[in-house]
Amino acid sequence: MVREGKMKQAIVKEQPEENTRLTLLEDCERKITTHLRRGIEATVGIGQQLIKINEMELYLERGYKTLNEYCFDCHSLDGKTVSRFMGIADSARVLKDHGLELPIYESHVAELAVLEPADRVLVWGRVIQSSEKRDEPVTVDRVREAVEWRKRELKEQAPPPTTRPSGGSKSSLEEPDLDLGSDLSNGESERSSAQPEPPTRITLTEDGERDLERIRRLCGDAVGNSIEYLHLQITEKELHLWAQEDDPDRLTYYIMDLRWSVAKALGVAHESVTERTNVGRLLIFARANGGHFETQMEGSKIIVETLV
Repeated sequence: MVREGKMKQAIVKEQPEENTRLTLLEDCERKITTHLRRGIEATVGIGQQLIKINEMELYLERGYKTLNEYCFDCHSLDGKTVSRFMGIADSARVLKDHGLELPIYESHVAELAVLEPADRVLVWGRVIQSSEKRDEPVTVDRVREAVEWRKRELKEQAPPPTTRPSGGSKSSLEEPDLDLGSDLSNGESERSSAQPEPPTRITLTEDGERDLERIRRLCGDAVGNSIEYLHLQITEKELHLWAQEDDPDRLTYYIMDLRWSVAKALGVAHESVTERTNVGRLLIFARANGGHFETQMEGSKIIVETLV
């Protein structure tokens, strides 16, 4: 017994690095799952842990080859959401390093994330200054306008493309002349080079933005994007009712899949099972709950599971 105990101790001593990496990963995972505060701090906190896991390749400790595979299986986060968390965390770090106050909403930081770090600082400083001067709240539309303005500035400041002087022979290092479609009309050329129009976004008050972020956090980016870019028609009052639920995600199936109104979804979500509840209704409850639903009625336990 003593010999076996010494052998186990020796094995542990031979693998301190692996144990340390696993401890680091478990610490990151704990912080991800316990970041339940409302607002941007939670998103930044999750993004910071994902950046650490990615930079140190800690996902290898769980047997995964990529960060996205690990996040999808262990945290139910798709690649787009992972990139968004990391981008917001990185942008927040840059702003904080330059002594700027962090935005209240993560949608503001997400708009800034498309710029280079130095430009994020410049644009956010402009937004804050303009907001204070006008004594008006910062909105995501104002941030987006400032970002687009900076993009145009950068485009105008870019040096003109180098052109080859007319005449003379080309050196062997110069690119050959190519036909790049010079027969196109000016209108077609302008259309091909034009920047795509940004998608139309829902207009919300500050409280509405807060409600949208809560739904996005608890119901996922697919739901949040559908609301934000008007794929799902919803009023701010309905959005508020949805966000005020203790568990907004349980309404997702009713509203997103069945296209019910928020009022109807709320009514069904709080509906009690009685002897008049039919099988079809029970199946709807089960699908809304991820395929499983159980309740008690008159001393009996009712369990409903769907196969798909």
